[in-house]
Amino acid sequence: MKEVIMKKEIVEKIELEDRCPNCGSTNTVPENGETICRSCGLVISERNIDLRPEWQAFTPEENISRSRIGSPPTHTLPDKGLSTIISYFSKDALGKQLSPATRRKMGHLSKLQKQSNVHGNLERNISKAMAILSQFELPRYVKETAAIYYQKVVLERIARGRTIKALVAACIFAACRKTGYPVSFHEISREYNVSIKLIGNCFKQIVRKLNLKMPDADDDAFKYIPIISAKLDIYQPSQILAAKLLERLKQTGFNCGKNPQGVAGAILYTVCLGTFDSRTQREIAEAAGVSEATIRTHSKNLRKLMLP
Repeated sequence: MKEVIMKKEIVEKIELEDRCPNCGSTNTVPENGETICRSCGLVISERNIDLRPEWQAFTPEENISRSRIGSPPTHTLPDKGLSTIISYFSKDALGKQLSPATRRKMGHLSKLQKQSNVHGNLERNISKAMAILSQFELPRYVKETAAIYYQKVVLERIARGRTIKALVAACIFAACRKTGYPVSFHEISREYNVSIKLIGNCFKQIVRKLNLKMPDADDDAFKYIPIISAKLDIYQPSQILAAKLLERLKQTGFNCGKNPQGVAGAILYTVCLGTFDSRTQREIAEAAGVSEATIRTHSKNLRKLMLP
């Protein structure tokens, strides 16, 4: 009971401090080291500590370039981006040219610093893998998840006998599955020039060794409907009909165990046949990244289920 009374007193005290003594308004704002009431314009307090930067920026690029803080920690770098970097410059802070002896010394220190960052086999392996990982354009949260998976793979010694590219590709696919980002085996295989079979084998080993719990793959077909539609400029009413049809077919187990891209493509092909927004099997197959036979087979099975 005493704690509740004390909390009420603290809240009331804060409200009184934020209230304007002239008009009683709580619409106060800190500005240029002063607290000003927006209702009547009274300066409530002055000489406050201003926590804003002293420099001005008029564009997002200027805001980034003038900031004096570093980037946040990231798992996509071996040292999480927290190490100090000794850069090589031929001039000092005042713009004066350094002497030849000083330039040689700074160059030697910069070289030693780069070598000390990656001094073991584990660090070199992770450094190469993170460089390969950065080649694929993915959202930051997906890359962070893939980097964490790869570091666990190296520590668990799953990487023995497997190439770095194959393991990075498998970790990316695992991260995409875990985060719900729609990327297929074909896209990753095409990006890293690694066979789909090898990526699949590494993916199974990673899931089993790291005891990862992946979401249901049957729901991925919903994510590929707007992706395929955007590539072919399919109208939104057709996309809505395809999503509704997929929701009905999900109860029958139509998409269970099938390639989600092929299922989404077949449903879009079937829906578009009955509208003015029709597309050929080849167009759907190319946009979905599957063969025409897959679209043809799935659409035939789909029509059988739709018939009374």
